[in-house]
Amino acid sequence: MITKDKLVIFKKYNGEVDNFGMLGKKSEHKFITDDDWYIISGLVQDIKLINNNLASPEYASNVFKTMKDLCDDESTYLILKDLAKTL
Repeated sequence: MITKDKLVIFKKYNGEVDNFGMLGKKSEHKFITDDDWYIISGLVQDIKLINNNLASPEYASNVFKTMKDLCDDESTYLILKDLAKTL
């Protein structure tokens, strides 16, 4: 499940897993798993493709459905969409 708190950690390290691995606090590593990190990273990449009109409407629809399924609420979904614009 993707939460706002996990997105805060992801953004703190600019989506760079190596930075997180080297500089992340122990408490952060307990909170966000490698699987969480790679799911968020993949979704951010997908959103960038969509935002740059490099994805089909069907692909975009599937990505947004997946995001809705994985995010804990609508505000987390919107934060994730915005995160792709800033990273």
